[in-house]
Amino acid sequence: QLKSNFGTAFGTEITSINNLTINNARGVMDTITGSPSITINGVLNFVSGHLYKKSNNIILAQGASVTGTSNGWVIGSNLQKYVATGATATTFEIGTDSLKYAPVTVTFNNVTTAGNLTASQIVAAHPNIATSNISQTKRLNYYTTLSSSELVYDSYSVNFGFVSGNILNSAVATNFIVGKYNSGWSFPTLTSATATNTAVSGVTSFGSFLIGESCSNTGVETIVACNSYTWKGVTYTASTNTPTFATTNVSGCDSVVTLNLTINNSTSSSFNTSACNSYSLPWGGTATSTGAYTYTYQTTVGCDSVVTANVTINQGSTSTKTETACNSYLWNGTTYTASGVYTFSVANALGCDSVATLNLTIKNSSSSSVTESACNSFSWNGTTY
Repeated sequence: QLKSNFGTAFGTEITSINNLTINNARGVMDTITGSPSITINGVLNFVSGHLYKKSNNIILAQGASVTGTSNGWVIGSNLQKYVATGATATTFEIGTDSLKYAPVTVTFNNVTTAGNLTASQIVAAHPNIATSNISQTKRLNYYTTLSSSELVYDSYSVNFGFVSGNILNSAVATNFIVGKYNSGWSFPTLTSATATNTAVSGVTSFGSFLIGESCSNTGVETIVACNSYTWKGVTYTASTNTPTFATTNVSGCDSVVTLNLTINNSTSSSFNTSACNSYSLPWGGTATSTGAYTYTYQTTVGCDSVVTANVTINQGSTSTKTETACNSYLWNGTTYTASGVYTFSVANALGCDSVATLNLTIKNSSSSSVTESACNSFSWNGTTY
C-alpha cells in the first residue's frame, strides 16, 4: 500500500495526493490486493524508478500531468486519465515492465461527453487469441485494454508504442496488424506499422487490443492434371475451383487453401488402312502383318493421346508358266517370237500386284525343195503325184 509518513495518523493509506515524485531506482510498488485507487491531482514526476499498483487504478485527475518518462513510467497497473470534450489526444505513460516503455496515445476525433478513460497492459497471450487472425507466436508479448463507461465520442485512433524486447519469436513489426476484442474480434484500419509503433484509426468502441502478425491466410493451389487428380484424399475427375482445405499454419492460425484444378482428358483415336505386303506406320516402323498397332503421343496439355492403326496387310501373288512354241507365242496380248523369260504384272482382287512369269521356248519351222523328173507319176512322202 502507498502510505503517508506525514499527518496525524502515521501510516494512513493514501487515496489522493497533489504531486507524486518517484525517485527510487527499485520503483514504488503497491502489491496489496484490494488496496484502493490513488488519485494524483498535480504532477506525477519520474526521477528514477517506476510506479506499480496491483489493484484498482492510478488516477490522474483533470489537469494532472506526467513528466520524466525517460526515467520511469507506470507498469502493470490501470492508469486512468480524464478526457475533455472536442478533438483531444491523451497519452498513457505505461510499460510492460521496468525496461519496456510502451506508451499508448488515444486521439479522439470528437468527444461530446467528457469522462475518464483507463488503459492497462497485460503481459500474457490474449485469452481469445485462438479465434483471432493474429499469430499466437509472432506478436507482442502483451495486450492493451482501453475502457470507459463515461465517454461519448464518434471515433478515435490509437498509437501503440513498444520496444524490441516486447516482440516475440523474431516477429516482423512492419507486418503487424491490430485486433480489437469486444464480444468478438474486429480489425481497425491500420495507419502505421514500424519497428517501434503500430497505429490504427476509425475505432468506435473500447476493448482489448492485440498486436501481431496476421496469420489467418488464404491461398490457392493451382493444379493441371490429366484425367483425374487426388487432393487431400479426394479424387476429382473434372475441372473445379471450389474445393477448400483448412489447416493450422506454423503460427497457430487457420489457413484455408482453395484448389484451382484443371482436368485435361487423354484422347484416343483410330484409323483403318490396308496395304500390300507392308505398311509404314506414321510414327515409325513397319507393319508386315494384319493387326492393331498403337502409339501414345503427348498432347499440347501434357496428356496421353493414343492412336490405333488397324492395319490390313494384303499379299501380292506370283505364278510361273513354261511354254514351247513354234515360230511365235501370244501371251497376255503380246506375241513373242523368241525364247526368253517374260513377266506380266496385274492387280489382283485385293489390289496388290500379281506377277506372272513365262519361261518361253520358241522353235522355228524349216523348209527345203527337191527337183525331180519322172514319167507318168511320182511318189513323195507317201503321196503319188
